[in-house]
Amino acid sequence: MLPPPPPAAAPAAHPGPIPRILVLSARDGAALAAIRSALADHLERTPGLRLADVATTLQQGREALDHRYAVVATDLDRAARALRTPLPGTPGVEGRTDPKAPARVIWSFGGTTADTTTARALAGSPSARRRTQEAGLPGTPGRTGPVELFAAQLGLAEELTDRGLTPAAVTGAGAGLVTALVVAGALDFPAGLRLAEALAAPDATPAGLTALLRELSPGPARTPLAAPVDDPAALAAALLSADGRPRVPATAPGTRTVVVDTGVGARPGMLSADNIVVPLTADTTTDDDDGNDADAAPRTRLLTAVARLWCHGVPVALTEGTPGRRLRLPVYRFERAG
Repeated sequence: MLPPPPPAAAPAAHPGPIPRILVLSARDGAALAAIRSALADHLERTPGLRLADVATTLQQGREALDHRYAVVATDLDRAARALRTPLPGTPGVEGRTDPKAPARVIWSFGGTTADTTTARALAGSPSARRRTQEAGLPGTPGRTGPVELFAAQLGLAEELTDRGLTPAAVTGAGAGLVTALVVAGALDFPAGLRLAEALAAPDATPAGLTALLRELSPGPARTPLAAPVDDPAALAAALLSADGRPRVPATAPGTRTVVVDTGVGARPGMLSADNIVVPLTADTTTDDDDGNDADAAPRTRLLTAVARLWCHGVPVALTEGTPGRRLRLPVYRFERAG
């Protein structure tokens, strides 16, 4: 679905710990609360544990039940506190799956500009950094214009694809619509970059973008795309829209729609009763005096989104960094996977 990424650059050195996803599940809410409490007690009483080992043990070899909870943390203390009561800087997320209504994932790419915090979040994944560098941009932009937004969003989409996430549909607005066109397969990366550069020009006009779109000639989308691909003039108008709110297709009967929002936070147009919004750039961590690693914050935001997807029953790979070893942990009503 996505164009091949450029060759991987050497990973940037990270001085701090790697965030890990700890997942728990149970058949009902009471059992899930008991698991959370038991694991928090164990983490507090056993300070010598490695967080990677705890994460691996919880992720592997156990059946994921309907009531779910996940924690993203960089150390045992923060993990224990998030298991008890989620606080700012200790992200914990909860969800419930419904076997009778499978989740349908829609990728949404918003198109408004962003401040420095959101720009860091968008550029925080290795794939986003590669695409940003390929577009000839600084690795961490101070603001997110059309070209920066396109490169970073595409990189995030590639990382989620690597984690096994497959969208049922793609949507976008403004500059995010450029990303949606590439992710859906209607344009390749060089064409998308040309379109984003044209959109970023101070003198961008509907007539100029329409002419460029006719030249680029977007092909049929391989993934359903909520955009007028066959109408260059209408597509140009959508690219220049200042609204920034993508159109989310209606939820199909018997399914739940999970909107992966790769933009500047969730927009009101997505928040309907039948949509579960998972923002990739929400401020789930704070640079406080509690030991939180500021450099890990963008990564923690992304992993919190991955955790939310898992909690809502979306198949997605949870492993981050080198897997740890299996431990014996005090858990309640976990069942071995067959």
